[in-house]
Amino acid sequence: AIVRSLDERAIIAETPGMTAREAALQSGVRLPDLGRELHSAANLFDGLAYGSWPGDKTQYDQMVSLHEAIAATRPLPTAAGDSALALAQGSAS
Repeated sequence: AIVRSLDERAIIAETPGMTAREAALQSGVRLPDLGRELHSAANLFDGLAYGSWPGDKTQYDQMVSLHEAIAATRPLPTAAGDSALALAQGSAS
């Protein structure tokens, strides 16, 4: 639901096979104040979806809180986001 809402708001461009980490990287550039939470959510998603982590109410509440924070946050303009994303991707390789 979080990735879909980011795509619907044109914060990221969701693509087939996009990972939670890729979505966090892209959206963190346009939503820098939520970067840490986005990366934590990606780790949590991976642990729940692909690992053997049991989900609990605290984790659910974290995701709901992030979803609400994203909805309430105005993203950086695209040009600034694109420049920052290029820098982030360059430093990640």
